[in-house]
Amino acid sequence: MSEPATSSPSPVVFLSGPWKMFFLFFILAGAVIFYGPLKELLIFSFHNDNFSHIPLIPLISGYFFWRKRKEKKIFTAGGHSYFLGALAVLLSAAPYLIGKSQAGVLNENDQLFFMALSAVFFCFGGFLLLFGIDAFMAASFPLLFLFFMVPIPSFILNKAIFFLQTGSTYGADQIFKLTGIPFLHKGFAFSFPGLGIYVAHECSGIRSSISLLIMAVIMGHVFLARWPGRFLALLVAIPIAAVKNSIRIATLSLLSLYVDRSFMYGKLHRDGGILFFLIGLALLGLIIRLLKRFETPSRR
Repeated sequence: MSEPATSSPSPVVFLSGPWKMFFLFFILAGAVIFYGPLKELLIFSFHNDNFSHIPLIPLISGYFFWRKRKEKKIFTAGGHSYFLGALAVLLSAAPYLIGKSQAGVLNENDQLFFMALSAVFFCFGGFLLLFGIDAFMAASFPLLFLFFMVPIPSFILNKAIFFLQTGSTYGADQIFKLTGIPFLHKGFAFSFPGLGIYVAHECSGIRSSISLLIMAVIMGHVFLARWPGRFLALLVAIPIAAVKNSIRIATLSLLSLYVDRSFMYGKLHRDGGILFFLIGLALLGLIIRLLKRFETPSRR
């Protein structure tokens, strides 16, 4: 007696037939349209410390695409969202036209904000056209992660820097009070016996704070299973950014007062940001570990 035949799962097919040509055309069209802006964005990121992370974003996004490569809904010809895809491509035209037409008015940061935003929406449109809304939802994290390629607009960036200046200054003030050292504090300035310190824009820690936010998004996605926990991890990263910068300001100030004045302009001041970033990352890791424990309570 023969065994009953078992149905084998249908294979995952990547863009068969004319869709291969359409995919190739879309990639070529995007390369032609955005070659200039993306080249400018890359050069801009090399010369602006606040956005030095931008070249890494497509690589990280690609890695998470690679991790999902075996999921059946990703990169298959199972469905096409013509309306949503066309809408996203049309929406990408608006920031592109603004960036082009206002090139003489906008600064480089803000012009590249519009151009990069256009490129991301164009990418979304192509994905929806080729793979459909189910594939888009399945690949939502690596797709939405591409928004980190978009430079933060100047008016938002300036407010973020001011927030970090204020939070870092307040935190440093509290640390100085714990030490018992005599000092005066007014605005962003501290006066110590024989030493004056001002927390400038450059001391706000905006670069490492952006990196910390990106790490909060990645770690939340990898280690946490639910959106509330991921959202909390992102929110917690903001005060952690101010705390680690407060520790940096206080450490450099105390070393300058009690060890050597050169600490205010030496190697630790110039290149020591990574050390304090690791402190912030460790604090973030502890918070995420705690959130994970709440997600998976121990069995009794």
